[in-house]
Amino acid sequence: MDYLIFNELSFPFQNKYDANEGIKLFVQTFGEASAMGINQLRLHKDIGDNLYRLELAPGYLVSHWLQYGTGEPAAEWGLKEDIKNRFREIMTSAPLITGDEPIEKEENERSIFEIPLPGEKTKQAEGLGAAYLLDTAALSFLSADSWDTHKIENLKRYFVEENGADVESFVEVKHASRPRAYEQACPMARAEAKREFSGE
Repeated sequence: MDYLIFNELSFPFQNKYDANEGIKLFVQTFGEASAMGINQLRLHKDIGDNLYRLELAPGYLVSHWLQYGTGEPAAEWGLKEDIKNRFREIMTSAPLITGDEPIEKEENERSIFEIPLPGEKTKQAEGLGAAYLLDTAALSFLSADSWDTHKIENLKRYFVEENGADVESFVEVKHASRPRAYEQACPMARAEAKREFSGE
């Protein structure tokens, strides 16, 4: 696979300072995955259509973050501008499952994925579910300890089989939220990247 799936449950951060550092880490993590052949991050359509209104932290939107740091020394501002440009490039692709993936799309339509979050009720997890069905990794903001892992093991799938039977099961999803985590989640990715680079 040459793409990752964004976990829409990994925001908001607690405050804008955490968000600023978290986005930097997010961009670095995607950069590491890119070095191993990943060139796309798929988003939920609602996020792709409303990116600048995405609330990174209470009262702190992506549009606010894009203005953060103006007026700082040129060298520091240049570094932040580079991160912002990379973020814009990363957050452009939707939907999660395309029409070129009919089997996964049909399975997704007959599935509901849910995950319990600390201090909250169980939430529907469309991004994690898509990553599972497509057998790729999910990428999260490191906004909570629960996302600091290279695999998600407590994702519950509710699936309706063709005969109408309901099936419930826990499934595992490859996952990354910090540099090096993608390599842990997908250990074969670096070996494949090295083979392609060497022309083997």
